[in-house]
Amino acid sequence: MMLAPSTKPDIAAQFGRSAARYAHTATVQYQGAERLFCLLDQRTRARIHCVLDLGCGPGVHTQRLQGIGGLYHGLDISEGMIAQARQAHPSADFICADMESMPFEDGRFDLVFSNFAMQWATSPEVLIREMTRIMCDGGESYFTVVLEQSLSPLLPLRQAFAQKERPEIIDALQTERHASFAQWHGALIDHGLRIEYAQHETFRAWFPTIQALIQSVSKIGADRPHPAAPMHGRAPRLTRNELSALTVGYERFREPKGLPLDYQVGIFKVSKLV
Repeated sequence: MMLAPSTKPDIAAQFGRSAARYAHTATVQYQGAERLFCLLDQRTRARIHCVLDLGCGPGVHTQRLQGIGGLYHGLDISEGMIAQARQAHPSADFICADMESMPFEDGRFDLVFSNFAMQWATSPEVLIREMTRIMCDGGESYFTVVLEQSLSPLLPLRQAFAQKERPEIIDALQTERHASFAQWHGALIDHGLRIEYAQHETFRAWFPTIQALIQSVSKIGADRPHPAAPMHGRAPRLTRNELSALTVGYERFREPKGLPLDYQVGIFKVSKLV
């Protein structure tokens, strides 16, 4: 399940509120970016003329993408994120727009780079169609995307608590709010893109306390509710009783590094056939 279009203003507003602290808390996102930069081979780098940083956020990868070569463009739906990016990189070109309706001509980009952003699309099919449109023949796209069953074991624990104590918030805590690896893979094939690399991996982060873990989720904007939920904006706030239950329940998952939080991630490299 992906996002309903009506929730996009909420997404933009929430990420705007997180913009100033995003770069300091996006630990898992940096793992994804490193994987993508490792996939960028020298042949690709040598022929890039125009780069799109899709879902650029506050510009955390702008300098590195500019160093690859070509004309850089950063796009994000959040005005707050774009404002942070412009402040950090005043010479770069940034635009606030919806990734499913981009203000670029057909065949504009040799390289589309997107890290932990494309899961906020209405559906894989809609976004891949638009991405394919703005890619030039022979162009390539490198992207990571959050998949279903992410935020474990946090969301399952919250869901179990809600079933007993807060049934009114169960719909807002659905774990199937992102598309599957198979859905993304299928959308790429359906739109004629050649899959050069596709991998489903688990990215794990660790935290000393349940409070630090929950704050990390909130600060990177990952606590969006299910699109069908009657409430919008953030996921339902934790009550004191729920926090106590989570603190106790999460301890059985503790590892030497701390309390774990898993993201299911799709890593893709694709090219547009000439």
